[in-house]
Amino acid sequence: FASWSIAWGVMCEILYMPCAVALYRERAKSCYRVMLWLAFVDCVALMLNSIIFGIIIICGLVFCSLPWFMWIVGASGLGVWCGACFGCLLLVSFRLFELLNVSRRFEAHTNRILCIATCYGLYFALFTPAPLANANHMSFFFDPFIDDVPMKQFVNWPHTFNNLLLVLSTVTLYALLCVVVVYQQKAMPSEGRKAMVSVNTSLFIQASLICVFNLTASLEYIYMNFFAAPRVFILIGQISFQIAHGEYNLINLVTTHI
Repeated sequence: FASWSIAWGVMCEILYMPCAVALYRERAKSCYRVMLWLAFVDCVALMLNSIIFGIIIICGLVFCSLPWFMWIVGASGLGVWCGACFGCLLLVSFRLFELLNVSRRFEAHTNRILCIATCYGLYFALFTPAPLANANHMSFFFDPFIDDVPMKQFVNWPHTFNNLLLVLSTVTLYALLCVVVVYQQKAMPSEGRKAMVSVNTSLFIQASLICVFNLTASLEYIYMNFFAAPRVFILIGQISFQIAHGEYNLINLVTTHI
């Protein structure tokens, strides 16, 4: 699992470089600015939850091994995850605004909204309990596994709120986005409708990948916040967490061949 984590993280970091350059060139548009911000957040997240996490597993580290280091990795990872959740919600909202021809009202405020998203992530990193990497259980847990302290003592309620409200809202908005696109496609002439097929296919693949991995990671970590989970569920949650921050590379690789 350590090899997978490091390999996935390194591969995604490399693939993000040309994507970030392309997004930077188009930063005048609000959606591309949000995507550039998300690319930076995802690169930080992949360094933490994949590359460093893989090294932690190889070294067999737990919270008691290096308390401050584990706290910094966990708090930073939590901050970028929650910031990315905010950014994904923002991105799908902007895409809906563009389809509904109301995006101009929000474009002037994109930088301010991204500042709010950054502050949102910093709040979770600095002011809420951090999930701590554990090599024995191969994931991040709010429970440091010290003595026999009940797991409920370490529940992070703001994190639960983030995973339920923001992630489920993002999934709902992506479903709505697909419905709006299909409705607009049906209203087009037959010639224009054919041209939209490949675009819509890419959109549906993108929406499906984002919803599956983000929802799986968010619900799995909510469950692990309250209950002891089987090893297979822990691994599925951790892999989904890693893929959720590198999925835009997957989407680009898949959709460019359609």
